[in-house]
Amino acid sequence: MTHEADWVAHLEKALKATAREFVASVPDEAIYAFALYTSGESDFGYALASANTEEGLARTAARYLERGAGDPEALARDLRWNPGDWAFHELPGPVENVTLPGEISSRDEVVYAGFVAAMKALKRSRILPPETMYAVVCGDMSLGFLRRGLEALNSKARLRSWLRQYTPDRWLAEIRALDAEARVTELVATLEDLYLERDTPRAKRARSFNVSRFVVGDEVEAQGPAAVDPLIDLVARHGMGDPFNPRGSAAFERHGAFSPATRLSTASARSLSKCGPLTERQISEVRRLIQRRFEIDRTMPTAGTLAANLARSLHALRPERFPPSKMSPATNHLLDPERYFPDDAP
Repeated sequence: MTHEADWVAHLEKALKATAREFVASVPDEAIYAFALYTSGESDFGYALASANTEEGLARTAARYLERGAGDPEALARDLRWNPGDWAFHELPGPVENVTLPGEISSRDEVVYAGFVAAMKALKRSRILPPETMYAVVCGDMSLGFLRRGLEALNSKARLRSWLRQYTPDRWLAEIRALDAEARVTELVATLEDLYLERDTPRAKRARSFNVSRFVVGDEVEAQGPAAVDPLIDLVARHGMGDPFNPRGSAAFERHGAFSPATRLSTASARSLSKCGPLTERQISEVRRLIQRRFEIDRTMPTAGTLAANLARSLHALRPERFPPSKMSPATNHLLDPERYFPDDAP
């Protein structure tokens, strides 16, 4: 226990020293966040300090806007709690020299508790302005991980304000208050808009509540069989084009190899297995989509994964009728596709 107490005291001292240097370096800027940044949501490998100011946020957003990135308001919201984009990410100083405990019992819980204890001591020191929010963060973190640190380190009033602005709770409550048909319609339309990065009023409102396409996808799946037909329609409308962005294109630089329409249709195909059961009519429609996609794929040296994902959903829903799907690891082509084709396929 002595070693554990020593590293927390060392971290506390390092955070305070780094915070003093940071405050002195930005005398004319409004600090809104100071965070302990670590390697991930578990198996913590290191501790660093990260911070941002309102002015730093504006500078970063301006750079993205110069490159053609979307709506200024939405961009600022996305960047505000994304530490990798903070103007003062990974502050230099003694925090990076703190050694975390090695192999100890319940290591994740012990290390995270130490992070929180050291950050609370920093907050009590009042080195940073009173409006600063404190957090424990990491790269590619979930909303839950961010929220955990904010809840541990900030006042209830400040946390309530953050929850209203940056979590999907209010948006979800409004969606769930709709009747069943309207709810499915709104969810599927929002899913489509977010995947395709449309700047519709619907998409802008969802983004204003920190609603991601993954949040919407989970809510679509929660609707069960009522969502099946709309999901099949999404696949039919968006899943039959070229699945890839041309290498070197602006779309490739922004989205990677797969197009937004491909990501939407593939996600919709995967969701089908969680919304079932499917009627015979719906199963027939999915089988026709598999055949249609396969006929396109066979002309391509490398295919997308849509046909295989549709086949996986059929197997998950009717394992006694449809075998586990097999996909070529080299080309993504669906193997034995005829087993999923419609009964009347030529």
